[in-house]
Amino acid sequence: MKKRYLLLTLFLFSCLAWVWTSQAPLFLSRPGVASWYERKSHQYGCASWDYPIGSFLKITNTENGRFVICRVEEKGPDKKLGRLVDLSKPAFSELANPDVGTLVVKVQRLDKRT
Repeated sequence: MKKRYLLLTLFLFSCLAWVWTSQAPLFLSRPGVASWYERKSHQYGCASWDYPIGSFLKITNTENGRFVICRVEEKGPDKKLGRLVDLSKPAFSELANPDVGTLVVKVQRLDKRT
């Protein structure tokens, strides 16, 4: 009986540790590469696999300090490309000229819901 409780306790602690470690870094600033994509709307939206849809992100260009606040509207970019976030063209234009293609950014999640 003690062995069963011990195993159950270890399992619960490991689940809690996994949830905590997988969510905690999302609230901190993370460096990464951003690119842009064409959208039909003119909203400041973005795509990311690392943040839940509906989250608000503050994305700062590390080179010039300019930032934009975007809402995660879809999942992407392709993980093989090594980018943290794809920005809508209007959002990317606030940070840099879209002709540069990609840039190094710092991403911070603003809302801590979900």
